[in-house]
Amino acid sequence: MVDLTDSEILTALQRGMIAAQSEPRALSVRYDPHEDRVIVELNNGCTIMCPSALIPGLEDASVDELKSGELLGVGYGLHWEILDVDVSVPGLLASLLGQTSVQEESALQSGGQ
Repeated sequence: MVDLTDSEILTALQRGMIAAQSEPRALSVRYDPHEDRVIVELNNGCTIMCPSALIPGLEDASVDELKSGELLGVGYGLHWEILDVDVSVPGLLASLLGQTSVQEESALQSGGQ
């Protein structure tokens, strides 16, 4: 286990507070089977709707599996337990807006290359 200094912990907490204020967070996630859309309500008043096939890991999911989506933490991520799929909200937004792929964002968040 890595020992962190008080200064490093304080810096991490400050970064977290800045991110919580500046990055959108999900308030809810649900699936609309009639439109085959995952719908994410954000704390900034926006609603994101996208076909489930645009979210890696959900391409071949059943309606019941898609309906099982839930929030992670304070809305930073989306989670489908039965499918073992986790998606960061910033990563999803970046992917849908063409800035990066969800996989690349997830790798960056986890410290991968």
